[in-house]
Formats: sequence, C-alpha cells, structure tokens
Amino acid sequence: MVGGGIINLNIGATLYGRALTTSGAINLDAINATITQNVWNGSASADWNTAANWSPGIVPSCSLAINAIIPAGATPCPVISDTGNYADNLTIQNGATLTINPGKDLTVCGCTEMNGSDALILKSDNTGTASFIDNGISGTGTAKVERYLSQNAWHYTCFPITTTQTNPLQGIYVIYYSEPAHHFHYIISLDSTLDQTMLGYGIWSDGSNATVNFSGTLNTGSLSIPVSRTYDISTSDYDGWNLVGNPYPSAVDLSLLTGSWTNVEATAWCWDPVAGVYKVYPSGGGGSHTKYIPPEQGFFVHNYTGSSGTVIMNHGARVHKGEDFLKASDDPANLLKIMASGTINSYYDELSVYFNDSRKQDYEPGYDAWKYSGLAEAPQIYTLVNNKKVSVNALPFSQKNITVPMGFSTSIPGNYTLVATNIGSFDATIKISLEDLKLSTTQDLKLYPSYTFTYDTLDNANRFVLHFNNPSFGIAERNIDHAIQIYSNEDHLYIKSLDGNPLKGFGILYDLPGKELFRYQLANTMLNRFTPGVMEGYYFVRIVTDAGIYNGKVYLR
Repeated sequence: MVGGGIINLNIGATLYGRALTTSGAINLDAINATITQNVWNGSASADWNTAANWSPGIVPSCSLAINAIIPAGATPCPVISDTGNYADNLTIQNGATLTINPGKDLTVCGCTEMNGSDALILKSDNTGTASFIDNGISGTGTAKVERYLSQNAWHYTCFPITTTQTNPLQGIYVIYYSEPAHHFHYIISLDSTLDQTMLGYGIWSDGSNATVNFSGTLNTGSLSIPVSRTYDISTSDYDGWNLVGNPYPSAVDLSLLTGSWTNVEATAWCWDPVAGVYKVYPSGGGGSHTKYIPPEQGFFVHNYTGSSGTVIMNHGARVHKGEDFLKASDDPANLLKIMASGTINSYYDELSVYFNDSRKQDYEPGYDAWKYSGLAEAPQIYTLVNNKKVSVNALPFSQKNITVPMGFSTSIPGNYTLVATNIGSFDATIKISLEDLKLSTTQDLKLYPSYTFTYDTLDNANRFVLHFNNPSFGIAERNIDHAIQIYSNEDHLYIKSLDGNPLKGFGILYDLPGKELFRYQLANTMLNRFTPGVMEGYYFVRIVTDAGIYNGKVYLR
C-alpha cells in the first residue's frame, strides 16, 4: 500500500505486505498484519535461519506463506546450514546466490525463480549432499550441483540438470550400461553431451578424492525413461538390466513410485562401493537397501517381460532424507538375514529369506530379488529359486521342514564368517539351522548365530543349506481365550481348560531366544500345574493337543 498522505488502519483491518506513504503519518489500531515476503539483507551473518538477516525480520516459511527474495546487492549471500528449511516462493536475483551446505535442505512450496549463473549452489562432501525440493522453476538462471567422489571407486550417478557436457568430468572415468550390448561402455569424448534424462552413469576418480560440478537447469516435475530387454544370441539369454537414476537434487521414496512402473520389477539394485556389492530394495520388503534413493543416485532396474518398459519418477515422491540410505527398513515378519564377511578385506554381502503364506515357491518380481554380483574379491552370498541366484527369497511355509540351498563364492580364499540376524522375528518354536555340506556339520543359528569357515576357490559354490523347522505346521492354531488359559504364579506354571474338556497332549517351555527348556505331558485333567525350576524371567509356553495348539507368555520367579 502506497499513499500520498496519512494512512489510517483501524480495528479489524488486514494489511498484506507493507504500508508506505510519501507524507503524513501511518496510524495502526489493532490491525491484522500479514507479511508475505522477506528480503535478504545479510546484516548479521550469512545464516539463512537468523531473523535479523531478513527484512522485516522473519525467517521465510511455508506455513506463514512467507516468500524469500535474495537481492543482488546484499552481502554476504545466504547459506543454509540446517535441515527443515522452507520458503513459500523463492526469488534469486541476477548476481545473488543461495548456498545449501552438504547434508542440509530447503523446500520451496511455491515457485522458484532463478536469475543469473549458478544462482543456487548445492554443496557435497564426504559427509553428504545438499537436498533441494522445488515445486516449479522459472527464470533464466542456472544452478550448480556438486557431487563428491571418494577415490578409486565407482559411483553411480544421475545428472540432476537437463543437459550436461563431459567437460566438468575432465580427469574422471565415465561409463554407461548398454542393455542391448550387455556390458558397460566408456565415454571417451572430451566434449560429449549427456542429455538423456534419468540415464545412470558410473563415474570414477583415480588416485584422489574429487568433487565434480554440474551447472544448468535443474530437473523438475514428473519424468520417465524407457527400459529394454534384448535377446543375446551369443549367450542364448536375455539381459533386461538398465542403469537409470534419480534425476532430482533430493531423495525419492521408491515405495511411492514402483507401483506405476510398467514391465519392470518393482525393485532397485543400488551399488555400494564400501561393501563391493549391490544392495537391493524390493517393494515387498526384506532387502538390504532402504526405500529411499539419494539425490542424483544411479541404480539398476530389471525389465522381465521383453516388452518395452518404463520407469517413472514422480515429483510427489521427492523427500529429504539424512539417514543411512544403505540400511534396510520396513522388514516383514519371519525374516532371516545373513551377512557374509572375511578377514582379507572389508567387503561384505547380505541375503534375506522370509516366509509369508501369500507368496509362491517360484520367483515373484517385487518380492524376490535376483542376485546381481559385485566385485570378484567381495564375498557373494545368495539362495536359489529354481536354480537361479537371488538376494531376497520370499517363500510360503508350505511344509513342516523347509530347506533353502545357499551359495557362497569369492575370488580370494581365506577365513569368512556368516552371521544370522533378525531371528527374533520368528516364532520361538521355529528352529533355524545352517548345514555346511563340505564339512557335514549343522549349527543351530538360534543358539549360535555366527559361523566361521575356511573357503577355497575350488569349493562347491552351493556349499550351504538353510533348514527351517516349524513343529506346529499342519495343526490349526486356536485362540487361547476360547479353550485354554495359560498363566503363572511364583515359580508355578498353570494350564487350565476353559471349555470343560480335560487336557490331553503335552506342553513345552522355551526361553526368549527359542531354546526348549522343559517338556511335560498333560495329566488329562481340567487343571495342570508344573514347576519348571528355571531362573526368574519371561518364557514362552506352547500347548499341543489333539484339538489344536495354544501359545502363551508367562513370568516365572
């Protein structure tokens, strides 16, 4: 509001923005003032979150619909060094810059207008990469996005700008995967244009850590890329592997995306240079990678039909995530994980086997996940589905005893260790063991989850077998409240019939890890009392009768 004289704002009036007058006074009487924009002045520091750096003194936000304007003349220019930052709209004028430090983030709920070269700078180092989420970009300016590379390792990336040249990658090896040719190709031109959105590339810094910079117009909106599956007559097999990537300068949540992919498994295989293997996210859960793909990260997908497929990246799946992307989450129940590592190097591998009665014995895309082999010198561990290697194996518990063949291989002989985890996700009565066919030994993984062995490159790759035993398979479960009550008092365990029928059968007492401690015969009476003579603590109880089985948990002392 601009006036030439006195401005009076009375009770109940609402002011949006500023009130200016060329002469006279401005009178305010209990009005509602709404600030719609903040202009950066940098009077206190370069910190975005310091209110004194903004005129009229409020940090931008979406909840208050406060815009952010970064003018060309104000110094120092703002730097974001915290997480959880927002602006309603963002304008960066020509000559100004906004910098987001590694691991920090900004979300613009409205439009982002950039003017000038490298107006927005997204930093990256060995601690992380800056994250930026827009909701539409305008202006003639560009952004500069950094990507940190640790030395002597392949990093899969996806360029976050609409078009880039190989010039920023001088001294860096660059490869891409050709699905029709079934192998990687090097890019050797010094001035190639890399302009296929969502195509993944491998980049390598030889001999030293490096940071590469990509300048241009940021990718935004919903994007997609076709993926193929080509028959190779020389190998009598199909390929179907395509290296694609997250084209945004923020993470994406794959659980919000894979359902819209066509003719492509709802699974992502992500290279981990530290482990020396591919970690996998299947949408059904149980993988070794989270559902989050980091900013500008490349990953493999698999076309399993032969028809043209499509991988879609939806703008609505963009998120800020600062957690370890390589740590799995959202695991299903009845899931066994096994990690393989050695003493020769620091590489390691993981597999998962889990049981769900809605799953099938055959390979199911999105639930099972093929084993994509990593470095030859890294340990490779897998199970088999129809003699095909998988990293994630989803099965029904179709019989009392289930055997799952398990393979191990590496190019370096030596001592290696298999460690079973997540055993607590199984019912206490289910027994899980590992058989070593070479040594003719079997180990109870519930009692001893770590198994060390000596490996020779001449060993049979399919050296191990996992055994799962469900003693209650085929006996219908019944609700305890309907027929039997299981309870304790002091050091006594009581089993009481609630339906008027004497109890016939037997009971088993287990400790929390699932070890059987006490087995007893029911006395064909309405009430059975036992004194197991165990240490004070919680225990599992299983009662097996002709009518069904009953489970309970008691505290004995």
